[in-house]
Amino acid sequence: MLDEYDSSIKRCQLVLVELFSGLRPASRAARFLRLPLVASYYSEVCPDALALSAEHAPEDKSLGDVDNLSDEAVRQIGRDRPNAAICVTVGPPCVNVSLLNEHRSGAWGAESALREHAKRVYDLFCKHAKGRTLGWMECTF
Repeated sequence: MLDEYDSSIKRCQLVLVELFSGLRPASRAARFLRLPLVASYYSEVCPDALALSAEHAPEDKSLGDVDNLSDEAVRQIGRDRPNAAICVTVGPPCVNVSLLNEHRSGAWGAESALREHAKRVYDLFCKHAKGRTLGWMECTF
């Protein structure tokens, strides 16, 4: 059974795009599961998280701040790998909705509202890589 899986998975290609990537759980899981990653991109602004990415996954490409991720950058990722499925993973800040935050301001607080940038970027991938984009959002409260 595993041989069949290995054989079929080698024919697939996956591009991973992690938004608000933090410690990069999606790329770590994909590599652990031996998914056929052909490219991995991430968007993060925390200096500590960026340093960890540079040290442990120097082959991956930083997209900078999600606020500034352009239509052209998304289009180019789709062009670079025209046969690959594109998986956009999102871990938006939940500080404004977390029950651990006594002064939470709700889903439209400054940090939590950043998920709207993730939606914008996901929609761009759907536009430029029609039929081969999927999204995955994690949220912790």
